[in-house]
Amino acid sequence: MPKLILTILCLAVLLLGRPGSAAALDTVTVAATRSMIDSYRDFLRERSPYGITSFASSPSTPHASRSVVVMIMMLQALKIGGMGEVGITFVEAPNSARERAEVKSGHAVVGGQDYWSDDFDDSVFMSLPVVDEGQFVKGIYVLPTNKSILAVRDKQHLQPYSAVTLNGWRGDIATLKAMNLRDLVYTYNDENLFLFLKLGRADFTLLEFSSAPDLSVSHSGVTLVPIPRVKVTLPGSRCLMISKVHPDGRRVYEALARGLEVLRENGTFTRVFRESGFIPEQVKDWKTIN
Repeated sequence: MPKLILTILCLAVLLLGRPGSAAALDTVTVAATRSMIDSYRDFLRERSPYGITSFASSPSTPHASRSVVVMIMMLQALKIGGMGEVGITFVEAPNSARERAEVKSGHAVVGGQDYWSDDFDDSVFMSLPVVDEGQFVKGIYVLPTNKSILAVRDKQHLQPYSAVTLNGWRGDIATLKAMNLRDLVYTYNDENLFLFLKLGRADFTLLEFSSAPDLSVSHSGVTLVPIPRVKVTLPGSRCLMISKVHPDGRRVYEALARGLEVLRENGTFTRVFRESGFIPEQVKDWKTIN
């Protein structure tokens, strides 16, 4: 009998420690907005996220936003960190604030994008930064027909105008408030940022630069362009948020810690952010006005 028990225990240890065993994760639950989910799927177009090596735009590949890049890099970091090629089960959220709430409650194991450090509390793990301090720059996006604001070249001449931003974008809100603008309007989804400008309810919004030759961004039939030769830098670094109360939280956090360290040290994040346009080469000499 003791020999039989010993044999069973040995087999159990081998099975539990073996890659691909029943203990291995097949999927991770990710909290993300519908816009983010659609952008992620549209960029992949049935391709595996683990086979993506370049985010440069091409006629056959749609633009990869920073959030799409981060989600794909997150999956690749999990693989590098020892979790294999896991799939995604999305937990849909209406905005980034709800994404964070889903992670903090344990309904999702990880958020679908990176977040500012002051978004974290004791209910979640904070990863290594995926966006470093001073790396997050945005353009001041306006309608191409708004000739007066397109002529602005400093903060003082921007102050007579109004801005619109998302209610959960804390870094943008803090930056815009510090500019002492005529008015700051809040909304709850990406589409409204464009519609508010089209309807004249605001004059500009802050957006990440695109990889388009003219840096333009389009949404819901509305195209916006950045005011040339000026930009803003958002303060702080941004990290991935992993749930402490989700049963897979610690495993995901530890795998991400290992994988992100590799991707940061070998320069992958800087390279893919440049390819996607998040760190655009053509605006590196533009004036920072905040």
